[in-house]
Amino acid sequence: MTTSQTIVTFIIGKRYYKLTKLTEKARYLTMAGIFTVSGITLAIFGGIMLGIEPTRAMINLSIAGICLLTIILMRTRMPLRILSSIPVTLFGVYCLYLLYTGGLYMWAAVWIIAFPLICIFLCQMLVGLVESVIMIIVAAIMMNTPGMAVYDFDPQMKTRFIAGFLLVLFITVIFEYVNVLKDKKEEKLNDELMNERDKLQEKIEQATNEISGHLKKATTDGKQLNFVIIESSQSLELIKANVEHTLKETNTQLSSVDQITEHVSEIVNSIDNLEDAVISQASHISNSSSSI
Repeated sequence: MTTSQTIVTFIIGKRYYKLTKLTEKARYLTMAGIFTVSGITLAIFGGIMLGIEPTRAMINLSIAGICLLTIILMRTRMPLRILSSIPVTLFGVYCLYLLYTGGLYMWAAVWIIAFPLICIFLCQMLVGLVESVIMIIVAAIMMNTPGMAVYDFDPQMKTRFIAGFLLVLFITVIFEYVNVLKDKKEEKLNDELMNERDKLQEKIEQATNEISGHLKKATTDGKQLNFVIIESSQSLELIKANVEHTLKETNTQLSSVDQITEHVSEIVNSIDNLEDAVISQASHISNSSSSI
């Protein structure tokens, strides 16, 4: 983060980045800028005028302190409409004081013309309009009541002050009214978009549920198929084991037959040998008889 970004973040605070509406962001930045510039300017003027006009200097320093306090409170969760009302009202009172004293040949009182613009924009339509109407009524009474103000107002000056104030008030009211209508239209469009988004989200969820159901069904069918395959494999293994056992028994039986055959062959050979022996003995006996 650069130095300029750090200074801007220090002035406006982190609350600005949490605001969602463009109008609220613009109002917040305007508040931060006005109160920062006003606080610094009034503090400088108050310091300069301490030895010249102590009353006005103390008013300047007091309003500067309130501007500083407002900048600090802007970082809290306090509503901006309430937060801006106090310093803006004090600014209006200060403008009436400048109009009352007529300082600098009424040049200092020119700030009163900017009051409707600042008040309506920062405090919004209702509060700003009420305070502006009260301001112009008090100013008109002050200028048209002889001896009420320190400075003597001539008719042209009174007309210019009142006309300038009303012109700024009229333009500011129109501008703020257009912003209010635009905000309402944006809110309506946002609501429609939110409804369309919710409907689309429901359709997506419905489609997702259907796909999940098909996937679960396919998974179940796959598990059943795997179960059948496993059972078939086990059956084949069992059949294979039975065949191997049968072959082993058959081989065993064949081995027994071979042994029996060999035994029979031995018996036959023994019988043949016995027969040969009997024949030989008979021949021997026959030869012996002949000799006798």
